[in-house]
Amino acid sequence: MIKILSVVFLCVAVVLPYGAAARTWRVQSDGSGDAPTIQAAIDSASAGDLILVGPGRYSWTNQGSGDDYAMIRFFRGKNDFTVRGEGGPAVTILDAENRGRVLYFQGYNTVTVEGFTMKNGVATALGNYCGGAIAAHLAPVVVRDCVITSNSAQSGGGAWVGGWSTMRFENCEFSRNTAGIGGALRFINSATTSVVSGCLVTYNTVTGEGAAVCIYNATVDTENSVFAFNTADTRGGAFDVQKGQTSTVRNCTFADNSGPVGGGLYLIQTPDWTIENCIISRNLAGAGLSLGAGSGVNVSCTNIFNNGGGDGLPSGVVDLGGNFSLDPEFCGIRGSLNYNLQGDSPCASGNHPDGVSCGLIGAKPVLCGTVPVKKRTWGHIKSLYGETGY
Repeated sequence: MIKILSVVFLCVAVVLPYGAAARTWRVQSDGSGDAPTIQAAIDSASAGDLILVGPGRYSWTNQGSGDDYAMIRFFRGKNDFTVRGEGGPAVTILDAENRGRVLYFQGYNTVTVEGFTMKNGVATALGNYCGGAIAAHLAPVVVRDCVITSNSAQSGGGAWVGGWSTMRFENCEFSRNTAGIGGALRFINSATTSVVSGCLVTYNTVTGEGAAVCIYNATVDTENSVFAFNTADTRGGAFDVQKGQTSTVRNCTFADNSGPVGGGLYLIQTPDWTIENCIISRNLAGAGLSLGAGSGVNVSCTNIFNNGGGDGLPSGVVDLGGNFSLDPEFCGIRGSLNYNLQGDSPCASGNHPDGVSCGLIGAKPVLCGTVPVKKRTWGHIKSLYGETGY
């Protein structure tokens, strides 16, 4: 009997099918390729597949697949594949034409989306008007090398992340998105850790809180990112955090944001946050860093300078050392978005004014020498460019 069972087992093992090989799906803006639309390729893709989207403008109109959720929808359980703009975000545009969201992740979607510009998304009633370009529910998704611009929502103008989602935004730009709360990003109700890394978040606006990022009862680690020229009507010119779970903000630059309370960052009922190696400078109206009731923040190696509402460490901060208040000496003039450092900046590695070994402070490294300020006559300036001045 034992010998017969062994033979049967071996025979069954021989006839079991092997997993299908990963496939590349190509999509073109004229409808040619392996699938006529991006949605059709996503619906057909399997684990390990790659969807390559050629250069072009993919709109709500020409994709013909938009529904009440979004222009492009990842149904529950679509997993383990990548959707990539083959030519990058400058030439691969997802335009929702203000008719709905750009992307919706329904749940359990472990996918990567990279190399797109997502624009003109508007959050719909499904999902309570959350997430102008992206809405993600129960979705561990990576969004990489994308530009997310000119989208709107009541919550999360650029993206809304909730319901135990774990999102990674890597090397993305969020600009000119609008919302009631969370102009660029809104994270809510998730104990798993989301990440914002290497991002540029600028010119986003809210009528409420958190012009760049609004966090409620969620864990979000942020690193190597710039938050600039974001404007909140009530509080949190860049960050507004309420009931934030244990998180770290490291090597970030918060500059030129505006909010009546917390021109840079505002935290309330958030007892365990860490801010390290950051620049908080030139934020308007409120203080660079403000804390509400029930908040405690560990701060180290951080430069807080020239903020409209003050530069001091508020009550509730645990000063771990290395903090100071000096001009960070950015390379670019105000409005240029050049937050690289001059060679003699106190934020450059090895230049700490107290000799503390903090390393680089802020998101950007040294990229220019010392910029001297010299008086020049108008005649001298004209001579540099010829008589016409051009």
